[in-house]
Amino acid sequence: MKTRIITAIVALIIFIPFVVIGGVPFELISILLASIAVYEILVMTKQSLFSVNGIVTMLLTWLVVVPENYLTWLDKIGLSVIELIFIGIAILLSYTVFFKKQVSF
Repeated sequence: MKTRIITAIVALIIFIPFVVIGGVPFELISILLASIAVYEILVMTKQSLFSVNGIVTMLLTWLVVVPENYLTWLDKIGLSVIELIFIGIAILLSYTVFFKKQVSF
């Protein structure tokens, strides 16, 4: 329990300035933390970051976390963020159906 409290205090000391500063530094630290979280989940489930599941999951995470003002290029190709998220989910679901012996949780 002591270790968790010390870790929480250190994390607060590191991350509170980013919250106070806001803007691009906060956006970058948010993207970094989300990417680390996805990586940790992949490690816990013994999947590679460079597998189909890992790549699609990381891309979906970035679509959710990255602010929309950085995703204006999607309008040029005629897609919205939610459409790409649905496409990514469909890819993940179909991958688990077609390669069920390779995918395990």
